[in-house]
Amino acid sequence: MKRFEALDGLRGICAMFVVLFHIHVLLSFAEFPFFRNGRYFVEFFFILSGFVMYFTYGKRSFAEGQFKDFLISRTFRIFPMHVCMLLFFIAFEAIKLFASGTVSA
Repeated sequence: MKRFEALDGLRGICAMFVVLFHIHVLLSFAEFPFFRNGRYFVEFFFILSGFVMYFTYGKRSFAEGQFKDFLISRTFRIFPMHVCMLLFFIAFEAIKLFASGTVSA
């Protein structure tokens, strides 16, 4: 299977810019005009990811049962990171809430 190393780098850069676009910290570098148009990085990231996924799986024919195995393997590849980030952001928002003084311990 051929790997597009240049596209991996571009996807990584776009992913970092997407994160910076979604961070709303006052007076940070994420407020520069360059990052205010971060929605274009989201679109570019999805276009690149779609191309790579089509190139990898587009011509693949799945035998009976293989598609189910494929979906399960993809889910268990992505789901742990999703849960980890969800817990991180819940903790981050709780810390922000307590730091603001709105809620007392």
